[in-house]
Amino acid sequence: MSDSMISGITVNLFKLIPSKDRIDINYIPSEERSLINDYVHKLDEYGCISGPQYGDYLGLKSGVYFVCNNEVPEGFQYQTLSIDSSSYVMKYIILKYMKRRIEELASEDEVFLPRKWSEYSQITLCENHAIKQSEPWKLFTIRECLTLRVEHIPLEGKNALFLLADVKVRRFSNLSLAKIIEVLLQKGLSLDRIEDILKNHFYRCVINDHYHDCLLKHLNEKEARVTIDDTEQTLPITKIFLNPHPKFTRDFIEIVLGENLGAIDKIRMVLGRQRPKKKIENTVRLINKLLIEKKVFPIILSNVNYHLKAVPQKIVIIGEE
Repeated sequence: MSDSMISGITVNLFKLIPSKDRIDINYIPSEERSLINDYVHKLDEYGCISGPQYGDYLGLKSGVYFVCNNEVPEGFQYQTLSIDSSSYVMKYIILKYMKRRIEELASEDEVFLPRKWSEYSQITLCENHAIKQSEPWKLFTIRECLTLRVEHIPLEGKNALFLLADVKVRRFSNLSLAKIIEVLLQKGLSLDRIEDILKNHFYRCVINDHYHDCLLKHLNEKEARVTIDDTEQTLPITKIFLNPHPKFTRDFIEIVLGENLGAIDKIRMVLGRQRPKKKIENTVRLINKLLIEKKVFPIILSNVNYHLKAVPQKIVIIGEE
């Protein structure tokens, strides 16, 4: 019989360590998915932090689990339970707490948040400090970013919570119509000539924080008339953005605006090819810088403090020679 061979790989999972094995939490029983979602929405509006449980799972009953920093708002019929502090539902509650804290940091210009930074199961935050900006107009910026998920992984029959973290180098653009007009005016073009040039492109218009594809009809130095779904609207030029993706748009940016994209593209390509060991090291560095030094962690929920151990997990692999 051959001897066993033991090896290991390091993965980007970081353990969340609760200060106590049990957490005191409020609970609203329900088996209706729509009603659970309604409770979650209302509790979040009141400033509580809630998590849905859509079925009986690993010792938890279906319903809504939540904590409130202040008193529980009136009108909710609930009970207080003591559950495992690493239970499945806590992954939703911890992630939601992180979102709120990260929003506070963004409002204080401590971190940079992409447009779609918050999704149901994950969040993305970036360093405010830019690795590189394009020249001469600084229309594009490269930043290091962390994408984060909270995962529940039972280990040897016990609940455990982990932060799944991934680091990426991302490029962001500042292609508002206001900025483009400013650049072209500085290059000596008249507003009429600028309008002729810009009518040939596709744009994204922001209305109530939602993006819509739009076409430019007419502009001045403060606002523009656009067509959205065959309907004309007038919007501030700060709410209209040039689509940066099609190739003819890149040609426009480089040839007409005169922005040099080669340098930042090269840096992004090089940094995007990090070896696994280097990528893990950068992930640990950003976790310490963006989550621990900026006091996203420790997280305090009810009677429990959740600490983040900024050490990547190692998976042991046992095989045969």
